[in-house]
Amino acid sequence: MQQQETDLALITAVLNGDTAVYAELVKRHQRFVFTLALRFTKTGKMPKRWPRIALLKLNLL
Repeated sequence: MQQQETDLALITAVLNGDTAVYAELVKRHQRFVFTLALRFTKTGKMPKRWPRIALLKLNLL
């Protein structure tokens, strides 16, 4: 896997069965998912597992 692969190329690979590249997508976007989850809670407090659950659900789509 090349370092410069786009998200679209990685998503296409995952959808075609290459689950190994999913880790790269998570690595690239986990901070954004966590920040977004914090904003939705409005209190700044949330279970640490929420972003993880969201990323797992994305993999199942």
